[in-house]
Amino acid sequence: KLRRQAEAEKRREEAKKEKEEKSAMLTNKAEDIIRARSELKEQKKRENLQKQMKKDAEEEKRREAREKGLLEAYERISEKKRLKKEEEDRLAAELRKIKLQREYLNADKSQMEK
Repeated sequence: KLRRQAEAEKRREEAKKEKEEKSAMLTNKAEDIIRARSELKEQKKRENLQKQMKKDAEEEKRREAREKGLLEAYERISEKKRLKKEEEDRLAAELRKIKLQREYLNADKSQMEK
């Protein structure tokens, strides 16, 4: 009877030990899964941050290119306006000179007729 009780106690202890080992194994698996999920989440965060930084850098390059193009266009337009104004000023001066010459010629002509 004592032997059977000892065997039963031994089986209970083994079953208890087996349950504890299984519980510890499941706890370890759960912790591993939680850790893996956390690492994956952090990795995704880093990837998203890198993607956003790359996207921002590309947008900045496009904005700079657009601004550079606008600045170059503004400079070309300003240069054309400046050249046009210079030409208009030159033509106006030439026209004044021609009018003055005509006045002198007309004055000389009227002097000669007298």
